[in-house]
Amino acid sequence: MTLTKRLTFSIIITSIAVLVLSLVLVMFSVYGEFEKEVSSQLSEKARIAARGLSGEGESFFSAVSSSPTRYTWIAADGTVLYDTAKDAAEMENHAGREEVAAAFETGYGNSSRYSGTLLSKYYYSAIRLPDGSVLRLSEAASSIFTLLLGAINPALVILVLAVIVSVVVANRLSRAIVKPLNNLDLDNPLTNDGYDELSPLLRKIDEQHRQIEGQLAELRRMSGEFETLTRSMNEGLVLLNSSGKIMSINRAARELLAAAPD
Repeated sequence: MTLTKRLTFSIIITSIAVLVLSLVLVMFSVYGEFEKEVSSQLSEKARIAARGLSGEGESFFSAVSSSPTRYTWIAADGTVLYDTAKDAAEMENHAGREEVAAAFETGYGNSSRYSGTLLSKYYYSAIRLPDGSVLRLSEAASSIFTLLLGAINPALVILVLAVIVSVVVANRLSRAIVKPLNNLDLDNPLTNDGYDELSPLLRKIDEQHRQIEGQLAELRRMSGEFETLTRSMNEGLVLLNSSGKIMSINRAARELLAAAPD
């Protein structure tokens, strides 16, 4: 895989990961504020209802029987006196419920619990009345899991669009990153205006160039000396490689072998 493709792939994956993480964080952040608002409104409803129940007694429930909010009146010993959703006589003792226990102890209690399917979440707010009994209100709302399920379709659309944009941007960006590398002049490494991170490499290449040039100059010098030495020899000299090919032959050897000059 080329560097351009690697960079493109990495940018796309990073963009998608950041997008998904951002969506999840935003979802949880918004849901957190939603929970606070639901709990705050339910607590305010509980205070208003407590005043109504204290003034009107059990007749208060006739006015709220059709409300989506569930009202439960609990005696000081935990016995359910009235409930707008169920028959109070069939309900178990509520003294141990978190919000009810808190209301008995401090005057107010709030809690929330998921339903069995985790698709709904119930919010509870309880307040102690002057006679020692407790009024509890509860409301159901969509859970974070329901919101996430409902957001799948729009999230997929956003994700597809993000992938398309990421591919285009990543391709251009990766080409822009790689272009200075492709345009490096390795014959003159110190003249490049590339990335600062490449400076040590370019200096190393320039140093190696100088070393190679020095070695070539030394080889040319030695070759010249060898040529001068063999040319002045009266004895014939022939140098062969491992394949039997003539690598060098001096003048005396040519005359001896009647070989044609170069």
